Amino acid sequence: MKKSLKISIDSVILCLLYFLFYTSMPYFNMYSTFKYVAIAVIAVYLFPKYKYFLNKDYLYVNIFLLLFVAATVFASYTNRSFITSRDTFLTSILFSISLIECFFVMEYEAKKGNIKKVIKIFYYISLLLTVITDVLVFVIGEVDGYYLNGTKFQVVYLHILLIALLFVRYKQGEMIRQKFHFALVFFAILSIIIGVYVDCNTGVIGMFLLFIFNFLISKFPRFFKNPFAYIGVLLLSCSFVFLYEAVLNNSLVQKFVVDVLDRSLTLTGRTNIYIALPMVLLNKLWTGYGYGSSYEISMGNYGYANTQNGLADWVLQIGVIGTTLLLIFILTVLYCGRKTLKKSSAGNSVLAFLYALAILASVEITLNQFFFGALAVIFALSVEKNKVWTVKRLKNNHC
Repeated sequence: MKKSLKISIDSVILCLLYFLFYTSMPYFNMYSTFKYVAIAVIAVYLFPKYKYFLNKDYLYVNIFLLLFVAATVFASYTNRSFITSRDTFLTSILFSISLIECFFVMEYEAKKGNIKKVIKIFYYISLLLTVITDVLVFVIGEVDGYYLNGTKFQVVYLHILLIALLFVRYKQGEMIRQKFHFALVFFAILSIIIGVYVDCNTGVIGMFLLFIFNFLISKFPRFFKNPFAYIGVLLLSCSFVFLYEAVLNNSLVQKFVVDVLDRSLTLTGRTNIYIALPMVLLNKLWTGYGYGSSYEISMGNYGYANTQNGLADWVLQIGVIGTTLLLIFILTVLYCGRKTLKKSSAGNSVLAFLYALAILASVEITLNQFFFGALAVIFALSVEKNKVWTVKRLKNNHC
């Protein structure tokens, strides 16, 4: 008998959460209003369950989550009169609430042992959205620089997310081998075609990175499932903003950029950004310019839409203090579930997705909603049914 997806309040909340984090829908003028409504509905849903989030099982993750969002709101509040194009203070509050909701929903579902349901809902929404987006890509094309799901980067990253979720469903025993292999090959080829069609080379590279890291994680789990290894890769990748000259002077790199990617050695203007960026960051090094300020500051100082570097963009917005708390938060999330992740391969592809985003963060803004959504998913996968360290275990077993 086929299993059916039971429609429940939980299912509706998970659908709202998905659209809150993985979509932007610039085609629809009222989509921002929809997101505000989604934030409010999820908040009402979570409020009666507040005791779940005070549980010591999630203590450290929630502490650093709150510290990170507090730093984000504080940086935005102190610079609220500096940015004229948008209200960075309000934007930071909305971002903070949505991030807290994302992790709290995942913690609740993990506590209830519902993560298979989470993955199932996310997978089918991703599948449906991918199909509709791809059809519109070929039928309508680009409209004012956007597609149904946002920019060309969001379009291709959606395909990568779909492949990652496909891997999870297979590892959870929700898909037979033949069906999995067919779907995997089909979506991989489709990702390449769409990436080339919308001219998003970094997205195509991201798809290959997903497969590469999925392989590396399965072969060398002791290293790649180490949370400190992930932070190291992220820091090394994002240091490209300072090391780009040395990297681009390498003849093999030059050949890859010019001959394979068909790009100039300025990386479509990124090197111009990196020349000007250090002075811009130093002006507001500790607190940044406020969440959501990247466009105005970047356009005003070097004529581009953002910093084109994942961590640099966070430093520009919330400063060194806030970005340090972000790194500690990421480390804590991965550290909490490391024991379960080492025993299970179900989360390998989501971790590989995070590694792919970390590498792409060297030249793109990938530490965004996609990143945080995936981080929450891997946390839920690793702590489902209380498989997480507690304060007592921390004292007795040193985590």
